Amino acid sequence: MPKENRTELDIASYMGDNSYPWQFSVTRSTNEIVITQARGPEDKFDPVIKQFEIKDSPIDDEPQSFQHTVIRRVWTEDPNEPNVRSQRSEGRIVETLLHDKRGWHLDRPEPRSPIESSDWETTYYQTNYPGITVSDGTIRSQTEDELQFTEERNYRISKELFETYDSGYVLSYHEVNEESRSCGMWETANATAYRLL
Repeated sequence: MPKENRTELDIASYMGDNSYPWQFSVTRSTNEIVITQARGPEDKFDPVIKQFEIKDSPIDDEPQSFQHTVIRRVWTEDPNEPNVRSQRSEGRIVETLLHDKRGWHLDRPEPRSPIESSDWETTYYQTNYPGITVSDGTIRSQTEDELQFTEERNYRISKELFETYDSGYVLSYHEVNEESRSCGMWETANATAYRLL
């Protein structure tokens, strides 16, 4: 069976900026999107490859909803080195990959105004992307040696998006990322690219 042709996408902005991670590329074929990314120089780290199966996701009169939930722990392993921290994050990530006349924009949209802690579950705030709103809440707990965050976001995407962008995807995937003395891991799974129609 012949290998499917891939097209490298022209990424105009990454997380709101025009700088990119190490060994970064985004390619697309008929059935999937592949993101290649590394945490550091090529001679020290193998790149992480995120493979997203493409599925159509039409936007009707009601907005499409996507949920993002990540738990992050930061802790000290050696009391003699309190400034050296280990970290682990795990959860369901949601990002957007949108196209306009400048190229493709890969981002994790943030609310434009501060979230009131009392209403984050019920109030949706505008992001920098027309047609994308988000409710955003963070639960924080702390002990002497450990800090834990639980970040929950609910995104809504409406047809208004297509007034600015001609096409786009919502990238949804499970990620585990740990940097500690006992473990160095960055893995993704269950990745889907929802093609917005």
